[in-house]
Amino acid sequence: MAPAIEDIGQTIHHVSTQALGNINALIELVEALLSRRNGATKVSTMKEATSNLHELMQMSGKLAEHIRRMTEGCPVMKPPSALDLSVGNSCRQSKEILRESEQPSLWSGFYTKTVRERMDVLHLVYPKLNHLIKSKETQIVKAKESVWNIGHLSIRTADLMIENCVGVLGVPLGLGLNFLIDGESFTVPMAIEEPSVVAAASSAAKIIASAGGGFFTSTSGNIMTAQIQLIGTRDIPQAIAKIDENRQRLLRFANEKFCSSMYKRGGGAIDVYCRVVTQADCASRSNWYNPANDELEIHASSPDVRFLVVHIDIDVCEAMGANVVNSVAEGLSDEVCAIAESTCGLRILTNFCTQRRARAAFEIPVAKLGWKGVDGSDVAHRVIEAYNFAAVDPFRAVTNNKGIMNGIDAVAIATGQDWRAIEAGAHCYACRSGQYKSLSKYELVTRWDGVDVLRGSLELPMAVGSKGGALQTHPGYSITCAILGKPSARSLSGIIAAVGLAQNFAAVRAIAVTGIQHGHMALHARNFAVAAGAPSQLVTEVCAYMLGRKSINLDTAKDYLQAHALYSSFWNSPPQSPVKVIPPSMFYVELPVPGLDRHISLNVAFESLGTHPEYIAIKPTSRNKQTECLALQHQLLGDKGYKQLERMFSFVASMRSVLTPKQPVNTQVTRVNLEFQNTLQLVSILINIVSYRLVEVAPHTVPAFIAKLLHSSAAEVGTITFRAIVQGFSLSNEVLRAGLPLLFALWQVLHYRVEQEVVSAFLRNEILQEQRHILRALVASFHTINQDELGSSTNSYTLNEAFKHFMRVHSKRWQATMLLLIDSLTLEPELRPQDALPYLHDIGELLEWKGTVAHDIARYKRAIPEHEPNAFIYWLKKKNINPEMGDGFIGDFQAFLSPFLADKLGHLQQQISSTHMVDLAAVKCLLVRIQNIYQEL
Repeated sequence: MAPAIEDIGQTIHHVSTQALGNINALIELVEALLSRRNGATKVSTMKEATSNLHELMQMSGKLAEHIRRMTEGCPVMKPPSALDLSVGNSCRQSKEILRESEQPSLWSGFYTKTVRERMDVLHLVYPKLNHLIKSKETQIVKAKESVWNIGHLSIRTADLMIENCVGVLGVPLGLGLNFLIDGESFTVPMAIEEPSVVAAASSAAKIIASAGGGFFTSTSGNIMTAQIQLIGTRDIPQAIAKIDENRQRLLRFANEKFCSSMYKRGGGAIDVYCRVVTQADCASRSNWYNPANDELEIHASSPDVRFLVVHIDIDVCEAMGANVVNSVAEGLSDEVCAIAESTCGLRILTNFCTQRRARAAFEIPVAKLGWKGVDGSDVAHRVIEAYNFAAVDPFRAVTNNKGIMNGIDAVAIATGQDWRAIEAGAHCYACRSGQYKSLSKYELVTRWDGVDVLRGSLELPMAVGSKGGALQTHPGYSITCAILGKPSARSLSGIIAAVGLAQNFAAVRAIAVTGIQHGHMALHARNFAVAAGAPSQLVTEVCAYMLGRKSINLDTAKDYLQAHALYSSFWNSPPQSPVKVIPPSMFYVELPVPGLDRHISLNVAFESLGTHPEYIAIKPTSRNKQTECLALQHQLLGDKGYKQLERMFSFVASMRSVLTPKQPVNTQVTRVNLEFQNTLQLVSILINIVSYRLVEVAPHTVPAFIAKLLHSSAAEVGTITFRAIVQGFSLSNEVLRAGLPLLFALWQVLHYRVEQEVVSAFLRNEILQEQRHILRALVASFHTINQDELGSSTNSYTLNEAFKHFMRVHSKRWQATMLLLIDSLTLEPELRPQDALPYLHDIGELLEWKGTVAHDIARYKRAIPEHEPNAFIYWLKKKNINPEMGDGFIGDFQAFLSPFLADKLGHLQQQISSTHMVDLAAVKCLLVRIQNIYQEL
């Protein structure tokens, strides 16, 4: 590319094509347009380009039409300079989308999920990732285990990548969420060990997407530059002239000999030009820096050092380009030296790739910038003041840019880029004016529609590739690039710039409004908890304790662990892009619970088997909305909607009075435990409800499915797949197509959370076994009522035994034992779960009997046509009484039950007389409350 054409391209860009964005494409069109005019416009210098500016402005209209025709039907990456024209529309579009659907995102609550739950969501969104890992790294990885191996690098592969390899050092891999870039949603892999970076970038991206229409990006091309240092050049001006004369021959020689494959793909060497560098140019000291007397000074060995440096610009297409650029530099050096009559010095690329820049920008209306109780206008002005600080003070600018690189490096590392090259180029770019400055810019502007907005922009050199290098060696990079949709090099550079800007905006806003340390240390508390020896199950609890004491340090973490006597150490081919699949379905529950100042929520992604994803939600609804359940939701959950679950959890809270803690505990820690307990109880209740409804829908298929689910051990839950379990089943029923994947997902969530959060191995086993017992009993209760076991008459003994056998399975539906087991997580450390277990089972059995019979008497008329298991109906049939006449026999049934309940209460009273673990008065109150609840119905 001739320098003259580049100058023309830049001029047209600034004068008449503000919204077009792609400089390289524009320059090529200028070349084509000029050639069509048969050379009538010949420009070789900047002066001539300026003199022809008038004519070029007239040409811009024709040029715009030519571009419109060429790009018709093709996606064009909008530049930040087009914000005035595009952001308003994007904002309006975003609002319309939000109005159309108020449902939470698939990623809602992603932070609160266990690691294995997050893996399952990723598996559902990107189903091809398993195949990719399996084929790249090992053939013996099980299907669901492979998702755990994202980023895994075997020692054999590592040994091939570097010298003297002795191991593999892991870095956490997270997902940056909520990114809307150039109108497309992205989930961005980020590899970083520092807490708060992923959370901050995701939070900033969310507000930028919802309030500002997302990020807009542009790039200046894929041009990298090779340098050939010429030493001992006797006549530098003459050498420059000779090299300029031989420019075309050198380009042809480079493209034929040293980068022919790149040239065939549309890239290759495009320009050759010279620079003169001297010590005198960089000898002047800065007026802002005070050097120390003993610091290392960097300057040339002589003040008259002077070099001629030849630059070769190379379009490296989709590669990062270091290898091909170095090959051209070395291959062309002899020819260049001969032309310039010089000795060859260094021949190497420069990472200061100013012709390979990426820019990202966003706009947020000032009115929507309000945060942490601070008005939007105040937030905007504080951000501007913070920016001004970084714009004029290098000491502040360094830290500002470090925050930007937190985001950029995290994505670069996750996607296999040379993050060190990006860092070096970025910091050099920051001081291109002679003083180190902020890479980002913030300004208050009035948009075309009269709305005042805060505009944020970031630009820096960005040498990234989508092919070659470590991308072909490390299997993890194929996975992370697939998550991004296998972007081109230019698209990836825009994504990385957007993440850097999001991270910067989050940090600047936090520093300017609230200070950064509180939020950062809250996340850093997890590092202290781990360093103190906390097992993974206790990390959340230890963090809550430190935050509650406002003392986030290693000693506080150790104090907490020691106080609880728990101080111990627990412990190929890649897809071209993620194949277009039906997005995962989502089940979302949001409920208030007594004792917590916020709602608990559960967001479960499950496999979509139909033609579209399902969305099932149980959450508070506004008064003007209809409260009737959708058909599918009603079939899966029955009448267990928001109000019913809210009442249910009010009763569940009262059950906690049965277990009496020995002494008061830290309230902050209690809230954390209470949130986990309620969420775990919610999952168990939902498993029960969904299973029951599904058995009603398909009494043969669903028990077989549950049997296969129960056949797998707890350790196998994370490795089995839904497809493997339903193999051979007919899933033509719409309810089954949604219900069975949902049941499978809930089953996994329960196991994941118990495994990660429950400290006691004994209690972990009891909770999981009790859940299995509930499912077996549910299936057995349906089986019992379907058997023709009823005789024409029976004596009382036979009836008693038959009824006890029926209630042994049917009463488990009330799952009181399961709820009490989960509540026992709050027992004091000195109280062993093994000691409390007998009492919990006795209390649970008593409450299950009482609750089941009270429910069945209240609901027996509904159970008759639906053929539901029902204790009252079972007794009536055993007595050869028509269930339709049940109202006249309720008293007799209650009299029949009294000895059973009295016997169980007496046994319990005898058992707990010598223990302080259980409050008997609370148990009796619960029995009365159960009776009152169902009498109201």
